[in-house]
Amino acid sequence: MTDAPPPPPGFVPYGTEPPPGYQVQPYPQQQGYPQQAGYPQQQGYPQPGYQQQPGYPPQQAGYPQVGYPQPYYAPRPWNGLAIAGFVISLVPYLWWLGAILSGVALGQIRRSGEQGRGLALAGLIIGCIITGIILIVFLIVGIIAAAASARYS
Repeated sequence: MTDAPPPPPGFVPYGTEPPPGYQVQPYPQQQGYPQQAGYPQQQGYPQPGYQQQPGYPPQQAGYPQVGYPQPYYAPRPWNGLAIAGFVISLVPYLWWLGAILSGVALGQIRRSGEQGRGLALAGLIIGCIITGIILIVFLIVGIIAAAASARYS
């Protein structure tokens, strides 16, 4: 078992009283916006007193304070046609419909910025590959049938 390194000088565990003579650095007051012509001066709201936790370096200006939540950004919605096109492109005998739906979804995603471009591309590629394979098989069967019928004529 290894011992933990000793705490830094001046470290005070959370929940204990700071040592005598310890000074909490006050948070600097922020300047308001300049006065605009035609509008009365508004009084700013008082800033809540922020106590710096002992043992931590002071916060730099411009960075969010500890305890304040980060802004929440809503995720972009998924394009339903892209999901449907991908799934249907995997269904036997409907791969061509999946390729069409995926192509339409790509156009919608380009205009709206929704998520699902990868699914739409995958559905389009899968549908086109399966369609190409089926066409090649039909072509080979047709050539074989034509050669067989020519031999018996």
